Amino acid sequence: MGRPKVLTDEERKVREYERQKKYHESHRELYRESAKRLYVPISSLTEEEKAERRRLQNERSRKWYSINKDKHLLRTNDWRSRNIDRVNERNQERRDCGYRAVERANWKKRFEADPEKCRQYERRRRARRMDAQGFHSLDKWIARVEYHGWKCVYCGKDLTRKTLTKDHRIALSRGGSEWPSNLVPACKKCNCGKGDRTHYTPRTLKGDGHGEA
Repeated sequence: MGRPKVLTDEERKVREYERQKKYHESHRELYRESAKRLYVPISSLTEEEKAERRRLQNERSRKWYSINKDKHLLRTNDWRSRNIDRVNERNQERRDCGYRAVERANWKKRFEADPEKCRQYERRRRARRMDAQGFHSLDKWIARVEYHGWKCVYCGKDLTRKTLTKDHRIALSRGGSEWPSNLVPACKKCNCGKGDRTHYTPRTLKGDGHGEA
C-alpha cells in the first residue's frame, strides 16, 4: 500500500467544510427543531434580559467588525459602486421624508437625557476621523476630572458637567492620542483659547494678553 496523501492546511479546511455542510443538509429538520426550542421571543424577556441581550449582540458585532474591518469596507464600497442609482434614490426618499429633522429631534432627546455621553460619542467620531491612537471610557475621563478637582487646569475655574470641556494636552491635529494621560479638564474659554498649542496661559493670569505657543 502507498503512503497516505499529506493534506495541506487549505485542503483540510475545505474537506472539513464539505463534511460539515453535508451533515447539516442531512439533518436540516433537526437543526430547525433545535433552533425553535432554543429561541426565546424578545417580548417574553424582562428589561434586564433585553439589555443583556443587546449588550452581547453589540459585543459580538464589535468583535467581528474589528477582525473583518477591511473586508467589510471593501464589500460595502463594492456594493455601493454597483448600486449607486439605488443608493441615490434611497437617500432622496429619506430627504423627502424629512429624516434630518427626525434625527435632530432624537439627538436632542438623547442629549437632554445624558449630555456627557453624547459629547463622548462626538469626540470619538472626531478622533476616528483623525486616526488618533488610544481609547478611553467615560468613567476614565470622569476619573481624570476628579483627579484635577473639577477645576480648569489653566485658569483654576470651578467646573460642572454643563461647563466641563475636554482638552488634549497634545492636540489631535499634532499627533496627540486619546489615552487618558493626554486629557485634562478645561473651561470652554481656555479650551478655545489654547487651540492646538501644547502650552497655554490664560490672559487673566499671564498679564501680557498672550498665551504660550
